[in-house]
Amino acid sequence: MSTKSIMPKKDWIYRFTCNIVFEQGDLFLVADINGGGGQSPALWVLSTENRLINGNMKWEIWSHPLEQSTIVVLWNRPSGRYIMSVGDKEKIETSHGDENEVKFHWYLEGADVKNPDNRIPVKFRSVLYPSLFLDLEVNNPVDGTPFVCWRSHNGPTQRFNLHVL
Repeated sequence: MSTKSIMPKKDWIYRFTCNIVFEQGDLFLVADINGGGGQSPALWVLSTENRLINGNMKWEIWSHPLEQSTIVVLWNRPSGRYIMSVGDKEKIETSHGDENEVKFHWYLEGADVKNPDNRIPVKFRSVLYPSLFLDLEVNNPVDGTPFVCWRSHNGPTQRFNLHVL
């Protein structure tokens, strides 16, 4: 499938702004766009310092306009970049573009996009690569662990909490 594929052009629906959080025991790490974009790795987790004011840690969730669709895009307003998958076992990338480009689309699994609950973990599955999920690179993530796309293993590194701001 080409990454140039696009969904029918309709107005996407803004749902909320949140921190995408990995929580395990006392560990609380937040998805951060490295250096505001254009760095490697593009997306990593960092400690929660400044998570409420750091624009690089704030993600807008926009949903596809079809009523029953679970497709979302994850957009960082300060950088203007979307989170995207580039393939199995590859580090996640961020890029500018158009929200209708399938490479930016994720199925939100485990939550109602209209009513998120920060206590309920969610998973993000790539629309472009439907067997791949947003994941952390290692089983015991620490500050600076990059995000990757990986086949489902149902482990904790593929589950995230959405803390609405």
